[in-house]
Amino acid sequence: MFWDAIKHLIMPASVSALVGVAGISRITRSSMLEVLSQEYVKTARIKGLGEFLVITRHALRNALVPTVTVVGLTYGLLLEGSVLTETIFSWPGLGRYLANAFLTLDLNTIVGGTMFVP
Repeated sequence: MFWDAIKHLIMPASVSALVGVAGISRITRSSMLEVLSQEYVKTARIKGLGEFLVITRHALRNALVPTVTVVGLTYGLLLEGSVLTETIFSWPGLGRYLANAFLTLDLNTIVGGTMFVP
């Protein structure tokens, strides 16, 4: 039963995940390229640190600041996209619950859902 549930979860999860992966990877790449050209990264390389340590300790920590911001904003898009994904794949969840609330004009649920989804 567990593996059957996993097989049925692959398509909705991949559809939901693909929405944010492109934006997050582009922001991470551009901020890493920007950080790798900074002076403190060049200094760490001149000191003789290995490339792995330079990237993980110096560059990646500073490059993740804009990435974390984009991840937070993508969370709202993920919840908004769950309405469509859960409706298409007939999965019960928050998105489908909100879609049914809109169709039946359940105002308390609509207000609570719009407050929860940014």
